[in-house]
Amino acid sequence: MTAATIKGSRLGSTRLTAETRAQITIRVSKEIARTEAEIRKTKTARLKAARMEMLAREPEPASAKGRAADDSKRSGS
Repeated sequence: MTAATIKGSRLGSTRLTAETRAQITIRVSKEIARTEAEIRKTKTARLKAARMEMLAREPEPASAKGRAADDSKRSGS
């Protein structure tokens, strides 16, 4: 490449204005927020499914009557 070609290519570039930079920043920040929200939503769904599966595998809890009797014995001592 010659020096004239390099100078010519520099003159052809456009300079970004402040408004254009602001638009780019807004677009990128919205894209980042959208991506993070999607990741968060996916993670929440995965954790909820795992919790539901875990709860389905657990046996039924003991009756509330038996637990109340245990609590009253402890507080009376």
